[in-house]
Amino acid sequence: ENFKQEFSVFALRATGAVETLYDIDRDSTFDDRAVRYPEMVAPLRLAAGERVTIVVRFRSEGASYLAFAVETLESFASFATQQIAKGDIFYGMMILLSTVALMSLALFRNRVFAAYAAYSSAALLYIVHGDGVAFQVLWPNWPGFNSMASVVTGSAVIIFGAVYARVFLETKRLHPVLDRVLFAIIVITLMLDAVLWFTNPQLLKKLLVVFSMLAIVTFAISGIIAAMTRFREVRFYVVAWLGLVVSAAIMNARHVLVVEFSQDMQYDSIRAALVFDAV
Repeated sequence: ENFKQEFSVFALRATGAVETLYDIDRDSTFDDRAVRYPEMVAPLRLAAGERVTIVVRFRSEGASYLAFAVETLESFASFATQQIAKGDIFYGMMILLSTVALMSLALFRNRVFAAYAAYSSAALLYIVHGDGVAFQVLWPNWPGFNSMASVVTGSAVIIFGAVYARVFLETKRLHPVLDRVLFAIIVITLMLDAVLWFTNPQLLKKLLVVFSMLAIVTFAISGIIAAMTRFREVRFYVVAWLGLVVSAAIMNARHVLVVEFSQDMQYDSIRAALVFDAV
């Protein structure tokens, strides 16, 4: 749960004893977790027929609701295996496609491949962070950065998405008004980060979730406008970004409107759109 850096779980036993199952804050490293797994997992031992009350306390910089499940060791192991396999397949596919884009850049010297590689790498890193894997693998001892990594990766998706749109659609040459709008998106994103990073990070995260939706809708509309005069050249771009509009709408519904979409559904929709876009 990348918006919830302060998180505690307690078990209230029938005897009145309170057992701390999980207790982390924004200074806790990945190895401080009770179970070393990308998502938050609290171990709970129950005797046959025993009843306990579970108390969860957390502070959120995003949506304030929380979905959780109680699993047996066996069911959790099965779930974890499936999640890791799904993630590894997606990560491998995106790394392969980004590598192909970089190879194409070296071969054809066309900057569109550099723009795509930057955008797809930013999107991949956003998913890796959202999955919790980035904290586990890339920066396990930097909890302070992990608290703000959604800002870094989300801003990168917006900025490089705008760069990709400008390069792929050739907006500077063919659509100067659109080009200025796309450039403004880059500038606004950087200004939001500069002004709110230290003063109000919670507001910054909320604004970026909404602004990402506006940016992605703009990228899609840009493609539609381009398609009016050169449909064959941009048709796949348009379809791919319309798919990402759906993903952005799900994310905004979850974090802003507090509609109960699962986190898996949110990230799976982005994964599907990114893979379709790459293909």
